[in-house]
Amino acid sequence: MSRDALAAYSGARFSLLTQHGKEQAIGPLFQEACGASVQLVQGFDTDSLGTFTMDIPRDGSQLEAVRKKARIGMEISGLSLGLASEGSFGPGPFGLYAMNLELVIMVDATRRIEIVGRARVPGRHSHARVTTLGELQDAARRLGFPEHGLVIRPTDETDLRIRKGVRSWDSLTQAFAEAHEQSTTGIVFVENDLRAHCNPTRMENIVAATQDLLGRMRCQCPACGSPGFGLVARLPGLPCRDCGFATQEARAEKLECVACRHEQVRDLPVRHVDPFRCEQCNP
Repeated sequence: MSRDALAAYSGARFSLLTQHGKEQAIGPLFQEACGASVQLVQGFDTDSLGTFTMDIPRDGSQLEAVRKKARIGMEISGLSLGLASEGSFGPGPFGLYAMNLELVIMVDATRRIEIVGRARVPGRHSHARVTTLGELQDAARRLGFPEHGLVIRPTDETDLRIRKGVRSWDSLTQAFAEAHEQSTTGIVFVENDLRAHCNPTRMENIVAATQDLLGRMRCQCPACGSPGFGLVARLPGLPCRDCGFATQEARAEKLECVACRHEQVRDLPVRHVDPFRCEQCNP
């Protein structure tokens, strides 16, 4: 991959709107990659755009939310280049663990382009219902406490009397006592605090998404020269080795430019799929 496209941002200044320490993950990577600086933007409550604890629902999709954050940061800072990060969690394969999807976006108002980096990897997102302090302490250890912060609330996950950012054993004891007294059932609900500054695993995943973003920024469109030429889809249809059936396995990759929408389709090196993964041979 050519580094020419990323070189266009050498020494540039990017705004980053966050109140959860994400500049620690994103800033050094941009500095190392192209000598760009990341300017922390404050003065806007990003929780107003939605919270993991659902006391403030997110309005719109994850992509819409990260785009809005970047634009707000650019408006406040007056910079034409903006960065933002937005995370989400969902079930992993067979529901065995949580998957964390992180998006990191770069908005370039001058070139009128947006480039999005992604990382979808296992995340630290679990919960427990406890009735005693001893049960809570055991659950906290399973949840990665105190390295990973916790959220405590009475009764269940719908209760809006929320104590966030619990990060010490003393504060955990105090939060439990308050929530237990407020609980209508004697149950206290505890879960991982998913905000980046309270969840080191998520912060690592933001690093991975930023690295993906920088990789996409490096890729120059062969048609117009814009940064951000890269993978947008994997095309199914890889034939079965035995019966020739066109399976759902990817046969090619589609690449597209974020500026001029020039497209290329690139065949993958694998020519056939094992019959075990064929919907015809192994329904």
